Amino acid sequence: MSGRKILRRFSSSISDLLTIQKRTNVDENENGTALHRAVQMGNAVMAKSLLDNRSVWVDEEDGHGRTALHYSMEQNSIELVEVLIAGGANVDCVDFQGTSACHLACKEGKIDAFELLMIHRADAFCMDKLGKTPFDLACEFGKERMVDYMLRSVENLALLQNAGEAHKASALHLAARNGHTHIVCRLLEHGWDVNRTTALGSALHEAAGNGRAQVVRFLLHAGINASLTNAAGLTALEYAKKNAHRNPITIKEIRFLLKECKNFVYGEAIEQHRGVRADELSFDAGDLVLVSVSGCDVF
Repeated sequence: MSGRKILRRFSSSISDLLTIQKRTNVDENENGTALHRAVQMGNAVMAKSLLDNRSVWVDEEDGHGRTALHYSMEQNSIELVEVLIAGGANVDCVDFQGTSACHLACKEGKIDAFELLMIHRADAFCMDKLGKTPFDLACEFGKERMVDYMLRSVENLALLQNAGEAHKASALHLAARNGHTHIVCRLLEHGWDVNRTTALGSALHEAAGNGRAQVVRFLLHAGINASLTNAAGLTALEYAKKNAHRNPITIKEIRFLLKECKNFVYGEAIEQHRGVRADELSFDAGDLVLVSVSGCDVF
């Protein structure tokens, strides 16, 4: 073998080694420390051992800017959270998206973990880079028990509605967009403005544009103004038509509800009825039934 070929092969081997080393370093940065992995496995004993031996820094970040405390919010172990906080974890650390442990606790519906963070004075009204607070995420992801807990425990509900100038999100709009009717109801019961608008429009725009027929029906029942327009000048009906492709199954019902909303009245059933066909209602005596009286002379 010539000297040139030997040199080429040697250079290739060195290049391969450097590539492997680089890949290993990237993996370590992405996956974090041994503490991150212990927490992701839900192993509180290993996490405590690492912290007691000072093998790792408790607030070391991984490739996403997340500390071990962030990942503990995704585990069903309050012991893990206790170990990390006892080890000196910063309860207000945020990742590259501005997400804190409080954000993740609310997103995952982990009430015990959230309570522990509050005991250690974590910021419950911090905002991520999208302008969302922890409460906004609880509403967005349908964590009803977490929402109810926060509505009961927060003294100043105005802070949940508006936490500051950087607070761009609306809990009501997020709940409506994702079809969480119960949460929409709870927010309205606690003073949220049903007719509040953002650039995308009202909560009715969010529900109608995302195919949430049940939320549309509830908001109309709650008295929302169906004539409100968004930044593009579209009403909820026009916005629903424009976004019909998102949920073609419910768009017909939503369009009917929005077109006929001025003609709807509630009637009390005077006797039981059991529908036979797929398009017939079933109800008991005394039930309130939403009826369209368009074109009816007698009701």
